[in-house]
Amino acid sequence: MAKTPLEGVTILDVSTMIAAPYGTALLGDFGADVIKVEIPGRGDTSRSVGPFSEDGEPLRWPGLSRNKRSLTLDLHQSEGIEILKKLAKKADILVENFAQERSKSGVSVMTYLRKKTQI
Repeated sequence: MAKTPLEGVTILDVSTMIAAPYGTALLGDFGADVIKVEIPGRGDTSRSVGPFSEDGEPLRWPGLSRNKRSLTLDLHQSEGIEILKKLAKKADILVENFAQERSKSGVSVMTYLRKKTQI
């Protein structure tokens, strides 16, 4: 089997809505291992945004979530932040599109990760 262009590249996807998740789906199409972080209890916002099928399923979600493994992390809890830090250290690329995702301490989790992982 032929090697894909991004085989061996790990993407940590903590983005939401359409543009960035679509971009990471495309990276997955080219063979990247995409790990999608979702919000506990509701998942990614795109799971609940229309248009919907007649049976109520979101039509965009299958395309945005393809080629991804996913997990939920509460970034307002220290345990979730620590797990995200560990995943970020192992990932080759971190994709996020948050304006201000803040931990309980008021420190931006993404700013911390950018500094620690030199992204």
